[in-house]
Amino acid sequence: MSTCEPIQGNPDLYGIGIRIGVYLQWASAWVTFLIDAKSAQSILDTNSAFVFAVTIATIIASRRDTGHIELYIMLQILLGFFVTTLSSFGVRIWLMTPSRAEKLIKKAHEELSNYGRKKKEERMELKRAVKEARERARERRAREKRAKEKRVEKGSANTRLPLARNLGIVASESSKLHWLLARILVSLAHLSTLFSESLTSSSTSQVPSAAASVAALPVNLFSALKFPELTWSGVVWRTTTLGLISVYNIMYWEEVSTGESNDPGNCEAPVVFLFSKQLLLGSVVQLGRAIAIIMIVLVGPPIYTLIWLTVKIHYFGILLLIRDIFHSRQAPELVGAALSRINKILHQGPLPVMEAFHNYSALFPSGMVAVVALKSSLDFLDFVSTKPTGDAARFTDLLKVFVSLGMGKPSIQQAPEVGPALSRADTMLRRKALHPESSYWRVLSLLCNVYTVLSIVWFILSIELTIRWNKIQGVNALDSTGQLIPFIIGCVSASQTVKKLILVVLAKIYPDWVDVELKVDIGPEGPTVLGIVKHAEGDDVEATASPAGTRGKEQGPSLTKQTPSAQEDGLLSGYLAYSTTSISEG
Repeated sequence: MSTCEPIQGNPDLYGIGIRIGVYLQWASAWVTFLIDAKSAQSILDTNSAFVFAVTIATIIASRRDTGHIELYIMLQILLGFFVTTLSSFGVRIWLMTPSRAEKLIKKAHEELSNYGRKKKEERMELKRAVKEARERARERRAREKRAKEKRVEKGSANTRLPLARNLGIVASESSKLHWLLARILVSLAHLSTLFSESLTSSSTSQVPSAAASVAALPVNLFSALKFPELTWSGVVWRTTTLGLISVYNIMYWEEVSTGESNDPGNCEAPVVFLFSKQLLLGSVVQLGRAIAIIMIVLVGPPIYTLIWLTVKIHYFGILLLIRDIFHSRQAPELVGAALSRINKILHQGPLPVMEAFHNYSALFPSGMVAVVALKSSLDFLDFVSTKPTGDAARFTDLLKVFVSLGMGKPSIQQAPEVGPALSRADTMLRRKALHPESSYWRVLSLLCNVYTVLSIVWFILSIELTIRWNKIQGVNALDSTGQLIPFIIGCVSASQTVKKLILVVLAKIYPDWVDVELKVDIGPEGPTVLGIVKHAEGDDVEATASPAGTRGKEQGPSLTKQTPSAQEDGLLSGYLAYSTTSISEG
């Protein structure tokens, strides 16, 4: 007889309260992105903070011999956020409506065209630089050949190399290989110097060339993908979190592939939902590993780019801060004089010792590293010793950049042109004539929304069926305090979304809602007077429907003309008040 026991799950990791909260967050985020994209930043901030906390909890739980099937459920929750609603750059938000999808595709196409044109120009410039370098090398070899022929004619031919001549070493067959390696390293050094000079500016007010001579990255492509309402700090945060999840995902599947199950009370291999009931063995594990590797490949370049940019910005900030401190009024005169002397020496030209060291360092591989390090140090001294003037970047400018990246810049929207009133049919025909591809964008946005809904349904089924099929107990009751926080967050998010959806529907039904407001006053004898004020632009009247009047004798409905008082003059300037209904209660 089988003695298998059900698995006792951890309700603080994936209890019913946590699961319901997660499902509500997925659904509410999708609806919010669809009807109110301006609130995307707050929704993504809340979800990303929750995902990061769950990621840390999952990693800690994996170190405490938690079962593979339980960690699989946690991975489904983590990946479900990014597959369904959580987006690093906001591409999913772009594609949810036809107008946004059209803007994204056109913007991305423009950036790709500019990037391709720029790379083509860089390739042409590189070809010209290589051609010039070859011509200079050909001329140098011709001069050396002529000099050698002259020495042979004089009978003083010497087969020693310039550096070998100084060291007393004869160039033999065994040293030709070293000579060839040295020439290759020297050529690479010259090319690297040429590229660094072409990539960096000669102005000393800029950042040191050693920091700026890195490979150019297509940052503009990432910028085109970012939704305007999102901030770059949030993009970096969500992308880093996704990278952490991707790394843990591949580590999980590598551990599962060992075939050693550590699920407590488990007699058989755990089962998961993959269109049907599948064992967590063999081909399923291989598929999971393949998907994890694909995730690393896709997520790696954006993470590398954003982290590299973040580190470089902070590096620039340190350099600017050091320079501002040295050139501040509180800087000692001795330090200022020393920096001035260093700056004078550096601007006189390349030092003879440095030039010789640069020429012969290629003979020793470690010498190239020393040259780069020493050159970077001299660039740093040159940068710090130059007093910023004019429009030179300062540390305060970098602080402003941090504010811009953290808060974003308000987008300037042009006011729509007011044209003649058209019927709904004429409006649709005109829109179709101006945008013949509108059906394509509608289909694209429809597919995106269908994908989001199906993804939410998929992950809900995957989590719930996995818990049911593996007979995991203790996670279907809301009886622990650890489940309350995500449950309440999910319920509040859902209620806010329902409220927003109702308001959007009512605003569509009553488009003149912007002309109506509520006026609250204190009557002379105490009771609050509530009035519904209707503004009609271009009219000289203002209609006020007052359900509650002053104390007095009950009166029937009346239509009386009211003149704005002095206190209401600021609010009702240019309008006349008409009372359509006045009911006084005694």
